[in-house]
Amino acid sequence: MTRAERRLRLIASGLLRKPAESLTGLTKFVYFAKLKTSMSREDALRKEGIVTEALRNAIFRIRLTDGEEVLAHLSGKLRLHRIKILNGDKVLVELSSYDPKRGRIIYRL
Repeated sequence: MTRAERRLRLIASGLLRKPAESLTGLTKFVYFAKLKTSMSREDALRKEGIVTEALRNAIFRIRLTDGEEVLAHLSGKLRLHRIKILNGDKVLVELSSYDPKRGRIIYRL
């Protein structure tokens, strides 16, 4: 497959777009990544709760303010900055949209 054929195939698939010609008369090709259609973190459900039990591997059992019990793990920033979570701490939990019984601790209140 030649370079021109490969370029035409990328243009047809939508991964390559040919913008307008520049002032010098040379045409530049720009690659575009396909966008993911997943849920962003801003759309996740956030709730407050109290840590009732510390399990192994930075997993915690949390009782939410509405009385529901969930399992949650520490977010990467809390691990990175070594923020300690103990029993009785109030935390902000981001619940998974796939399993409402699982979540991620994103903030210690």
